[in-house]
Amino acid sequence: MSIERRPAAPPRTSPAPVDPPRADADSASTPRRRMSAADRRAQLLDIARDIVAAEGFAAVTIERVARSAPVARALVYQQFVDLSGLMTALLERESEIALAGISTIDPLGVDDDAARSSTDDRVGTGTEHGAGDDFGGPTSAGDLGGPMAGTGNTPTSAGRDDVDRVGRAILAYLHASPTSWQIMLSPPDGGPPGLRERLDMGRAYARAIGAGHLSRYAGVTVDPDGPTQRLLLAAIEEIARLHLADRHDYPDELVLSYLRSLVDWATAMESPRDPT
Repeated sequence: MSIERRPAAPPRTSPAPVDPPRADADSASTPRRRMSAADRRAQLLDIARDIVAAEGFAAVTIERVARSAPVARALVYQQFVDLSGLMTALLERESEIALAGISTIDPLGVDDDAARSSTDDRVGTGTEHGAGDDFGGPTSAGDLGGPMAGTGNTPTSAGRDDVDRVGRAILAYLHASPTSWQIMLSPPDGGPPGLRERLDMGRAYARAIGAGHLSRYAGVTVDPDGPTQRLLLAAIEEIARLHLADRHDYPDELVLSYLRSLVDWATAMESPRDPT
């Protein structure tokens, strides 16, 4: 009787050593830089802004902002004291972004500080301002420079180029801060105290600048608080909202085309009528 031999087991070998993950030379030699207080504040405001844009002001809480950062809630309180302080800081920053954008199309050096104080006075007293007062705009047709209205009460070719330049500047600042402009142009319900006043302040500043441009095209001093300028700004705001919501259906060139037509209409409305 033969005994079947099992094949000899292969010699046991130790598993091949696995190289540990190679540490990045920079991370090994350079400690992770902590975010500065200013950068952290900006980060927390960005988070709050994005929540407002997506879900409204009521959705912002200290806990949610801290969790999204992510940081301890104490750090958020340290930066803003409380939720009211956070919302006030957000409103101030977004207002400054809007005013800075609008100032890029200022043809006459309208003093935004004067516009702010004028608007604050108006909010507090209900008084109205006419053309050329505290806004720093032109006070007479003789002060106007640049392209004037052409035949048929429409801008000359130089004026048309200026309209396109202004339009592209508007698009540039919309594209630079689309979420901020979404909030300022379409503020959600439940905004913090002072939101409406700041929006009114920004619109007064924009009307003052728009009146400066329109005065040059029409050849007369245009009242920034008059119906033409108010209607013009309202239409431009609506085009901006549509563009921010859907840049495919409302591309840059379509926005510029609407702006040219609106300026043609406004120029015709403000230009001196031919008595004959």
